[in-house]
Parts: sequence; structure tokens; C-alpha cells
Amino acid sequence: MKIVLLNWSKGENNPFAYFNQELSKKLIKFGADVSIVELDSSLVLNLYEIYNKKKIDLVITHQGFGTDYKINQTDELIWDRLQLKIISLGSDHPCHNPNLNNADSKYVVHTYCISAYADYANKYLKKINKSCFVGAPNIFDVRDVVDLPKAGDYFVFPKNIEDIASTFKRWRASYKPEMSSLLESISEDVMYGYKSRMPFDHHDLIESSLGVRTSYISRFEINPGVYERIKHAIHSEVDKIYRNYASELVILEMKDLPLKINGRGWEQFGKNKSKFHEFNEFGEVKHGEYQFQSLYGIIDVVPFCFGMHDRSSRAMAYKSGFLCNANLDFKDSDGGKYDDIFFTGINGSLRSLADRVVSNPRRHIMRCNEIGEICKKIEPFDYFFNFLVKEAGCIN
Repeated sequence: MKIVLLNWSKGENNPFAYFNQELSKKLIKFGADVSIVELDSSLVLNLYEIYNKKKIDLVITHQGFGTDYKINQTDELIWDRLQLKIISLGSDHPCHNPNLNNADSKYVVHTYCISAYADYANKYLKKINKSCFVGAPNIFDVRDVVDLPKAGDYFVFPKNIEDIASTFKRWRASYKPEMSSLLESISEDVMYGYKSRMPFDHHDLIESSLGVRTSYISRFEINPGVYERIKHAIHSEVDKIYRNYASELVILEMKDLPLKINGRGWEQFGKNKSKFHEFNEFGEVKHGEYQFQSLYGIIDVVPFCFGMHDRSSRAMAYKSGFLCNANLDFKDSDGGKYDDIFFTGINGSLRSLADRVVSNPRRHIMRCNEIGEICKKIEPFDYFFNFLVKEAGCIN
């Protein structure tokens, strides 16, 4: 099978270059012929050049990038013109870029690694091909580590952030008072829910909060297109609140534990930082291997509580430890839950798990390695590859 991976290098920290590098290694191991092509003005010419040398069976992109590319500013998608199927691998909620998740053609298939994302897309972004859930295998190969050679008595927290106070300030400056007030009140619901209950689908909570606060946006119902764009925007803004608030709580919960925070946006927390905390900038994702070498491992705040995250997947590949705020029903060999790995926003939850890591980091790493093996069994790469074969219409 001949596959082209599309790369969009303008993303913050350039994650797609690294993901495509790792994905191509996996695909090649399964016998695929893989090319990586940049998403730029030369895309069509580059595809034609590859196609003339070898038939392309399938194109793969991330987050919908390139699915909406058209020929010479016409309404014809390049995928219709080339009669070439493109698969979008979505790990972000479709509310963030509805246009990238709405390209409609029999040659375009939108997939999501979280079923709730696919459900949302099918509800609000109806297309010829229904959006579908495709479990994400761990594309990161296990690194060559010997007997867990971890060093450094500290946790690592890789996370860009826009702090809540700055977000509210931006809203008040950018939106009409009715909209900024609506966003803030829904955000308060989500933040209260995160710190007071077990993990939940925060997009369901956003919907229910909107349902009781219709006085402002209901006036737009006479124009369905505008109404849905506003709802997507609300979901997008408050979705970021969910994760940023969870990230702020990490800093507070870990205030007297050694923590290296890597990413932008932490200026407000850095002003009066704990003596145990260190704030650093973060470059391209591909250069982030050092983050997985500490004895205590990483803290991973996920965008959605019922799914894993690429940072935890990378930790598994490096045989490293992680604490994660996902809610996943994994069971160990004795039938017990991994409640020493997954934390909630409830006060003391993360701190209690972090203390257990500090008391026995080697045991924690071994527990995380067990989850890595479970994930391989649940979502083996051959399931994903067979999905690609079927979509491409190939016989493997």
C-alpha cells in the first residue's frame, strides 16, 4: 500500500512532523510505501509527481488539515479532482476548527480517536461519509532503555497554557458583554464540575449550561448557520478553559513538590513561584525526549477525560512514569484498578498520587509499563493498519 502523509509545519511546536516521522516508521514495518509531503502551495504538484511514479492508495492528514484544499479557488476539492481518498486523524475536538472538520466528499473521511468527538461531528457537521471513531494505537516505538535508567527526583509538566484570568480579560475585551458574561458563567460551571466531581464529559456540561442560558444566543436561531458557528465557538473557548483550569490546579496541588513546567503562558504563576518549581520554554515536540527521563515521570492533563493523550503514549514508549487525569477502566492482573495513576480535579487527588510516586518511583514506573502493555492489546497497530487497507480498497 502506497501512503502519503501530509505535514503542516506551522503548528505550534511543530508536532505533526514528529508524529509523521513516528507513524511512517510503523507503516513501513507493516509493508507500506510512505512519502511525507508538506501542506503548502506546491501540494498538488508534489502529489502529481508522486502519483506519476507510483500510484497513491491513500493520503493521511492530522486534525483535518488539507481536507478542504481546493483547485484554483474553485469549489472543487483536490481530492475529487485526483479521485484520491484522504483520511483525517482527529485528536482535537471538532469545535475548534469546524471548517477543517467539515470538508465533504466521498473521498474525505474524518476520524476521531475519541468516540464523543465523532458523535459531536455527526450531530453538527453532517457529511457524505459519517465521521467515525478509530482507536488510536501507540505510534511511538519503545525506546532502547535498559532496566529503567531514570534519574532526577522531580516531576515534569509539559503544557502550554492561557491562564483563566487572562482568558476572561481577553473575552471582556473581544466580545460583547452578553457573550463574555455567558462564556464566563458556563466556564464557572465547568470549573466547579472539575474540582467537585469524578471525571465527566465537559462538552455535555457545556450543552446543558447553554440550555439554561439561552437569552443571548437564542436570538440567532433564525439563522441556523450563525447559530451553530456561535455554539462551536462557545464549545471551543470553554473546552480550553477545562484543560487550562486543570493545569492551574496541578501547580497548586504540587506547590511543595519538585516540578519542572515546560511551555508558554505561565508568567502569572512564575511571578511568585514555589521554590520547588522551575518554568522553562519548550521547543519542537521532536526535541522533547529529555522530558521522559526523570525518576518521577510526567504529569499529563488530557483534553478529554475518557481518552489517553500522546504525552502519556510517549511516556509508555520511554518506559517512563506518568500521572494522568483521564478516567480509564484499566485492570491489573489481580483485577484491581490503576487508581494510583489516574487523578481527578478533586482537592488532594493528584497530591496523594504524587506522594505515592515519591515514596516508590520504581514501582510507579512498573505500573505505568503495565498500562503500556494493556494499551498495546486494546489498540494494536494492526487494527489501525487494517482500517487503512480497507479504506484504500487494497488487499494487504
